[in-house]
Amino acid sequence: MKASKNLINLRDSVVKFCNSKNEILEFCGRISQNLEYKPNLPQKKTSTKPC
Repeated sequence: MKASKNLINLRDSVVKFCNSKNEILEFCGRISQNLEYKPNLPQKKTSTKPC
């Protein structure tokens, strides 16, 4: 099975990211090992009535 162009691009991007890990660490400094993902969920819109 032939991989789609998007999958090939994704693979290339992941490889590039992994290879640049040291550059990222040099730029950002030491990164905590216990990083947590905290989603920023959209707030419910309150209905606004025109004045």
